[in-house]
Amino acid sequence: MKIIPLLISILAMAMLALAQDTASSGGGKLLLNFQRTSAYMESDSAAPHAQGMEGLTSRNPGSTTHYPTTNECISIYADGSYSFERVEEKSYGKPKVRVYKGTLAAPQFAKLQSITGDDAFRKVVITEMPEPPENATGVREGEIIQTTVMRDDGPQAFMLAKRRFATSDPSGIDKYTSNWEKVEKPLKPFLSLMKDIEKEGQSRGKEGAASCQMTQQPI
Repeated sequence: MKIIPLLISILAMAMLALAQDTASSGGGKLLLNFQRTSAYMESDSAAPHAQGMEGLTSRNPGSTTHYPTTNECISIYADGSYSFERVEEKSYGKPKVRVYKGTLAAPQFAKLQSITGDDAFRKVVITEMPEPPENATGVREGEIIQTTVMRDDGPQAFMLAKRRFATSDPSGIDKYTSNWEKVEKPLKPFLSLMKDIEKEGQSRGKEGAASCQMTQQPI
């Protein structure tokens, strides 16, 4: 469990480096990069296709546990254009990829600029993962959101994380950890807008190649 915060810090630095590289490349000035990673625990009986895979752990004789993972990446540029990538990866088979390039409607783009320009939004800098419960026995599901906004005085980067843990509690009740609570109000309009862009990209996306990087498993 202790290694997960370190992995998240590494991911945050990688996201920041990617944003800086993209901003310096062609195709217009980058405004922001957004990545949502979600995963859930799935168990099945041991089978040849499920053995030796990274991220698999044995929990019961004859069964394995793995974490199907979905990554959605969005890059938005100064002219209102954006790219969307969705990568679904399971424990076997090729990842399922959908990609789309579109342009935000003028009111939508203006709303994004207003949200990210707000003082409360500018102060969000969270990069720490909350600690797992002491009696945690595994991660049942989780979601991580990494965002980098390009600013004149340097990039603003933050990471949000929610996880649900199985525990050794006799009641069998799962426990949740999150670092969203203190920034939920200033980020709610932003996350709602990004969800709308994700829905459009998913509905209009076509099969293709993606540069959206999968995270380490389990989440």
